Amino acid sequence: ALSDARKALSSTKKALADAERYQRDQAEAYASLRRCVDGANAPIVAVDRYGLITRWNKKAEEVFRCPSESALRRPFSDFLEHG
Repeated sequence: ALSDARKALSSTKKALADAERYQRDQAEAYASLRRCVDGANAPIVAVDRYGLITRWNKKAEEVFRCPSESALRRPFSDFLEHG
């Protein structure tokens, strides 16, 4: 019984280490993508399925003359020329 408990503990420790490694990898990938988006020389705007802005990079701030704090959660259609 003690041997089974040790095996179970070892398996649990490995699963936790794998989960932590996965979380770290995901965080690094997100940070890398964020640097690419923020450093892009083109406006990048992400919208959700309702057309609300969820991401707005520095170039978008320049092109649309609106800081990201003011653009986020607004409809992207607010920034398009009509007519």
